[in-house]
Amino acid sequence: MQAAYAGLATGHVADLQRRARQKPPERPTLAELSDDQLIARFKDAAERESGTHFLDYLDNPADKGLQNEIVVEVWDIMRQLKARGLLARLLPLLASDDLTVRREAATACLRVAAPQAEAALESVTRDGTYPDSFLAREALANWRDKGQIVYGV
Repeated sequence: MQAAYAGLATGHVADLQRRARQKPPERPTLAELSDDQLIARFKDAAERESGTHFLDYLDNPADKGLQNEIVVEVWDIMRQLKARGLLARLLPLLASDDLTVRREAATACLRVAAPQAEAALESVTRDGTYPDSFLAREALANWRDKGQIVYGV
């Protein structure tokens, strides 16, 4: 049913769920990644976060912990991108069909390309389903009211 609510094919949602639950292989630390690898890692982590939206936290409470781990990974990558001056390299992701990828990239880009990032977040609030629409609305409110994004970005 979640696939239908999100307007996605059941197989696609099953793939997203599988990816979210897969433990990533041992990887180099974020500091050891090249710039291109770091951008790819951001996209991968945001796609895995997208998959967590289709997990069942009531039947499997560990799924909530998994989602939290992935969200923290996305934020850690954002901070590493900021430290390297690479946040603007996420701008192409503002057009992603995956609303979680679009939302996370837009959140990261608020300080470097506010008009484009705000427009992308507004599109997620308008076109997205929960939780992406809620989180995009929250990101916009925090940005516009307090100038806040994610700690360290």
